[in-house]
Amino acid sequence: MVTVPKIIKIDHIGIAVKHLDQAVKLYQSVFRLPVGSTEINAAFAVKLCFIPVGEVQVEFLEPCDQTSPFAAFIEEKGEAIHHIAYQVDDLDAFLIELREQGVKLQSETPLPGGNGTRIVFIDPAETNHVLIELVEQPAS
Repeated sequence: MVTVPKIIKIDHIGIAVKHLDQAVKLYQSVFRLPVGSTEINAAFAVKLCFIPVGEVQVEFLEPCDQTSPFAAFIEEKGEAIHHIAYQVDDLDAFLIELREQGVKLQSETPLPGGNGTRIVFIDPAETNHVLIELVEQPAS
């Protein structure tokens, strides 16, 4: 029997910010939410931090420099929600299915995401202009 890849849950909501420390401080002091660790993702030239809110996380993304796609996003749209991420059970199988359906992706192969994940973004032209990230958690 063939297993159909599936979305497990909303993993996180990504928010592009100019100043990560300010955004984290707001969520920590005003909303009294715990703050996760901060890391740099070289593939996207971004400094990021996850804040858990129940089973979903808020991911703040601060561009490290002007080469970051998040710098261009902030310049064009300002600080705002950048993407919604869905956790999938099998990213490679999901990608095969999307390709078979002719869905355009922003990258053909998974890239390293935060917290050791593997990720792929779907072209927003395919998803009502919402940038969708598919996330596969590392094997435990």
